[in-house]
Amino acid sequence: MTTANGGIDEQAEEEAADWDILLKEAPDDAELYARFEQWRASREANAIAWAAIQQTGDLIGRMSPTHRAQWEPFTRDPQGAVRYPTLRRKRWTIRVAAVAGACAVVVLGVGLTDWRGIGADYVTKAGETRTFTLADGTRIFLAPRSALKLADLPGQRGVELRYGEGYFEVKHDPARPFSVAVDGVTVRDIGTAFDVAESDSGVRVEVAEGEVAVQSGHGLTRSLKQGEAAAVKLETGAIEGASTTPLIGGWRHNQLSLQDVSMAEAINRLRPFYRGKIVVVGRGLSKVSVTGFYRLDDPVATLKLMAEQQKVRVTELTPWLVLVTAF
Repeated sequence: MTTANGGIDEQAEEEAADWDILLKEAPDDAELYARFEQWRASREANAIAWAAIQQTGDLIGRMSPTHRAQWEPFTRDPQGAVRYPTLRRKRWTIRVAAVAGACAVVVLGVGLTDWRGIGADYVTKAGETRTFTLADGTRIFLAPRSALKLADLPGQRGVELRYGEGYFEVKHDPARPFSVAVDGVTVRDIGTAFDVAESDSGVRVEVAEGEVAVQSGHGLTRSLKQGEAAAVKLETGAIEGASTTPLIGGWRHNQLSLQDVSMAEAINRLRPFYRGKIVVVGRGLSKVSVTGFYRLDDPVATLKLMAEQQKVRVTELTPWLVLVTAF
């Protein structure tokens, strides 16, 4: 798949521009609308490209009242939409707006498959959690969009968290220590219940009970006791102390607890529980702080609740595509 700047599929972007032109010129054509709807729903890349054009270009003109009820969920309604004399000129103008806007659009997880999950023993999809017990009695809770591989070795026990997040209630055995490996970071239990989460920038470890030893890929180590947390930076291997969430591993009970984190981080923690895509426009999320307890069984409602009292707008374009705008 070829993408333009910002991760927008180039083919989808060009097709979206063509649809924009056709629909403005024939707003009352029900058959045309039906074909558009089929195109938009056929691929996630199509819906994202369409949304990017609407959000960044304000290029949809006023539609005839005959079909406005159908169109309002997917379009904006700017005053005085500009008209261009040729199809080629129109498409070029729209594509320029979309590409420029794509630089500000963050699209996470556009690919349908995370190849790191190949060969894993347990894999969860968006919005799906799994719980299982190992032969030694260790209980593992796997968060949505996660993959885990069992990695028992002679004289020791362990698992590899390929990606995502897991909560581990370890059956302690001093003769056979239990470890969790993720992105070169190793977390070893010392009679423990703890949460491990992987992200693009590092690994977060929070201890609910007992104690763990954390070792980065650069050989640095740190011990964490009950109620403590640490963030491991993948680039440097630095292990920095971090504040714990009010309810460690609360996602197991469909609860998200946040303590003075940025809106951007809050959305990142919410993403796995949403069965679609959350597209962010603008750079204002890092300036917004979020604290509180939120539900994970209705991610869109949670997003809207987070956005209250903030200069953040949440727009549900489809049941599986949400735009968050903050400037």
